[in-house]
Amino acid sequence: MQNNYFFLKNLSFHLSKILINKIIVQCFTQNKNELVLQFADNMDNTNPFHIQLSINPTFSGFNFPNDYRRANSNSVNIFEEIIGKNVKSIHQHTNERAFSLLLSNNFHLTFKMFGNKSNVLLFKQNQIYSIFQSNLKSDNNLIFNQLDRKIDLTFESFQKNEYNLQKTIPTLGNDLVSYLQTKFLQKSTYQNNNTNEFWQFVLNEIHSFSISDFYIYYKNSIPTFSIVPIGDSYEKFENPIQALKQFYYLYSKTNGVIFEKNKAANEINSQINKLKKSIFELNNRLLKIETGIKNDELANIIMANIHQIPPKTESFELFDFYRNENIIVKFKKDLSPQKNAENYYRKSKNEFIEIETLRNSILEKESKIDNFTKNLSEINAIEDIKEFRKYLKINGFDKNIAANIPESPFKQIEFEGFQILIGKNAINNDLLTLKFAKKDDLWFHARDVAGSHVVLRKQAGKNFPKNVIERAAQLAAYHSKRRNETTCPVIMTLKKFVRKPKNLAAGKVVLDKEETILVEPIG
Repeated sequence: MQNNYFFLKNLSFHLSKILINKIIVQCFTQNKNELVLQFADNMDNTNPFHIQLSINPTFSGFNFPNDYRRANSNSVNIFEEIIGKNVKSIHQHTNERAFSLLLSNNFHLTFKMFGNKSNVLLFKQNQIYSIFQSNLKSDNNLIFNQLDRKIDLTFESFQKNEYNLQKTIPTLGNDLVSYLQTKFLQKSTYQNNNTNEFWQFVLNEIHSFSISDFYIYYKNSIPTFSIVPIGDSYEKFENPIQALKQFYYLYSKTNGVIFEKNKAANEINSQINKLKKSIFELNNRLLKIETGIKNDELANIIMANIHQIPPKTESFELFDFYRNENIIVKFKKDLSPQKNAENYYRKSKNEFIEIETLRNSILEKESKIDNFTKNLSEINAIEDIKEFRKYLKINGFDKNIAANIPESPFKQIEFEGFQILIGKNAINNDLLTLKFAKKDDLWFHARDVAGSHVVLRKQAGKNFPKNVIERAAQLAAYHSKRRNETTCPVIMTLKKFVRKPKNLAAGKVVLDKEETILVEPIG
């Protein structure tokens, strides 16, 4: 309700007592949704007064800070034509959520407070000269002397609008309409269906809105501004400027922590959902391995029936003595039956490793979900923004969630304080490995398949933690042709052991030293 017509009418009246005959010393913006004006008795900045206007999709409103420190950078002058102009008067546009500063040289600076279509307009006489929010194209067609509008406040108009108060007096807004209806119903003199009496009551109340007090109460934990007392607990003010200063402070403080908490919670929930999806896929893979015919069983079946198997066959039906039935066994036709059995024995070793890896991975992910769930509960209980940011830092979320990573030619991942860089294509891989990576960074690539180069940046004085190495390897596996496999072998080496001879194709390198780790591809 901070932009309600009746409040703005009161605010503009109080501002006129402060601003008339003052000079506009500065008018600038430091972000696209905020405008700051500084007024003073003269250009030497005697007795300064500041207006700070925020225009956001979810909030628009005024603040009147005692001081406002202008940044040395990212600060842009706006409406330079009015610098040095003095305020001659303030005009509240009739029945409209807008008021204007009438300046010398026939300039009019208009504050149009239309919710998410709020704007600041500079008129030269009647015509638009410049606008603050240039994306609101229709504002270019506004004419100054047509901003005032008439509202028929007769009972006949109320009847014509089928006794709809919102249609008859649109300047009220939903909250005031609800307030008036509730208050009227509480009147002991109320006569059933007496619309005339209700109309007279409304007109009397509207008159009182112009000289009302101001209130801040909480609605769903968010500070809410009002010109009428709503709810059981609220702060009351007599001065609209002081009321707005307190409201802006409370709203920024409360909404700021809610916004950041929601941002962190959304990121954590996203991580939880990814973990649940991964656990589901891991369980399916584990179930398939544990309930299916294992590779060592196939090897034993081949050896038990080796003399029945013809050479150079691709498949052959053999008796499965584990399940007491015949099964079709696949062979590599260029290998003898014995070599095929050896191949299955070799696969079984990886199978045992894979089962253990799958089980450990599931347990690890379930533990992470438990920790994330605990984090969500603790975050929800925090109300102070400083305490919340401290919590993020202590729990390692300040970099993983709240960090604002600058643009980079490579994909970047922050994991437990370490930076992981991922190449986007063959040429980009060369750029990452040969130009950007340092000699003590760790370098990763999925073995024997095409994929991205992945670099884990070295931190001075720190060793690479095992879980961070594993995460970088998972990313290398995920950004490769082995993405859809259950496990993937990944080459790891220090960048100083990676070189590129002349005439080698883009993305191709030679390694002087390496080791291989087996991980699950996880993006």
